[in-house]
This record gives sequence, structure tokens and C-alpha cells, in this order.
Amino acid sequence: MKLYKYCDNNTALEILRHSGLCFHTVFQLDDPFSLYKGLVQQKTSISITEEQYQNELLKQYQRLPANIKEMINFAYFLKQAEVKRESIIKELSQHTEKQFQKENTLPPYYEGLGIAIFYARGDNPLLWQYQADNHHGIVIEFDAQHTFFSAQDIQGHPQLLQAVRYQEYRVAREKLLFPELSIKGTVWQHEQEWRLFRSLALADYQHVEDHIFKLPSNAVSRVILGSNMSIEKRQEYQRLLDNDKRYRHVMLQQCILNQSDFSIQIN
Repeated sequence: MKLYKYCDNNTALEILRHSGLCFHTVFQLDDPFSLYKGLVQQKTSISITEEQYQNELLKQYQRLPANIKEMINFAYFLKQAEVKRESIIKELSQHTEKQFQKENTLPPYYEGLGIAIFYARGDNPLLWQYQADNHHGIVIEFDAQHTFFSAQDIQGHPQLLQAVRYQEYRVAREKLLFPELSIKGTVWQHEQEWRLFRSLALADYQHVEDHIFKLPSNAVSRVILGSNMSIEKRQEYQRLLDNDKRYRHVMLQQCILNQSDFSIQIN
């Protein structure tokens, strides 16, 4: 299996020259849906039931000093609380909303999770447009069977390579390791995205917010140049691959726009 990374020229040259691949944090992802749990329904307001109201009053009653509880029973306490019902419900609603937000944010361990993004095809016109500098950039083809991608364990830390699943609705629970990061809306299904998850603690070095992992050169199998790339830039890539012994095995190809339809040919 092959995986493809669409890049502008600055990113591509960084990857090839320094043999380093950037992994992002969850908070660097473009899709804001990735930052929250996949709830089926959106919360509009918190509604407090009568049972919740009385349970809250019972808790308050039980916290009263023993000598006070000897003088009044719970029924009397409940009756007296009626004059403050509105304020009690308001306070209970605020507490419930905070609990809801706490339960529906990303788990703490996501903060140390690194994500590298790839795609199943190297000839997607839309990806060439918005991921590869409007066809001026390149696509790097990787061998997904290489242990850099296929290993399930990296220095004692788990690693996972997983295809993104596309569906219409957000869901509360899925049998996926990272549900918020493994499901996207059907509007994105043309991308055929894959994600590689690994611990950021293993990064070889860090540049600002980017965590860089050393990339074995034999994991790279092909470099595909965009159809709008200048002759000078094409020659730069040709020299790089010819002169760098690490990439003597790498095939260099060029995108050509099909004359009969809106597809891309790679020659």
C-alpha cells in the first residue's frame, strides 16, 4: 500500500533535505470537529428535572449540622426551599453545564498525541489545489509497509495507522481508539485520508509547535511534481534526487492535466 503527502515546496524540501516528518498536535488540526467528542445531539440548554432538584435539596439537607436536622425534617426543608427554587435551579443548571463540558472535551492524554496526515491517492485535483499550493507543490509517495508506518510499537509506545471514516452524523461512542480523530463528515470523503498516531514524546526534535520525527529515506518511493511547477523548481528537485545518495531509488514524475476530462495523469 502507498500513502501520499501533499506539500508546498518549502515543506517538501524540509522533509527531503532533513529526512524529517512533522507530526501535529490535536490542536493544530484544521477541522474544529476534531477538538470535541462526537455527540449525536448538540446541547442547546440544560433542563433540570424535578427529581434532580429534589436530589440536590436532599444533599443540602444532609449537609446540615445534626442539631438542625433534629429540629426540622426534610419535608419542612423542602417546603421552605420553594421560595428559592428559581435561584437553586439556576445554580444547579450552571453546575450541570460545567460537568457536561468537562465530560465532552478531549481526554488529557490527547495532549501528548501526535498526528501525521496522508492520503490514499496522489492524483486528487482538489488536494493538489488546497494542499499542494495550487499544483505548484509536490506529492511525496510513501511505502506504508515500511516499519515507520506499519510498526504497532515505537520504543515501548503504541502506534496506529488508520484510515479516516466518513459518515453523516457525529456519534457519542465508537469502537475506535481515537473516535474524535478518526471520523469526519461526508463532505470530506473525497480526500480518502489516513492518519498516523504516535506519542510526541518520541519526537527527535521540536521546531516551534512542530514535532519532527526522523524519516527513513527508504520509506520514500516516489516524488510527483505539480503541473504548475516552474522549470527551475523542477530542476531543483531533479538535482536533489540525483545528488543525494539517500534518494537514488526514488522515482521522479510529473503531473499532467488530462486533455479530455478533469483528471490528472502522472508521467
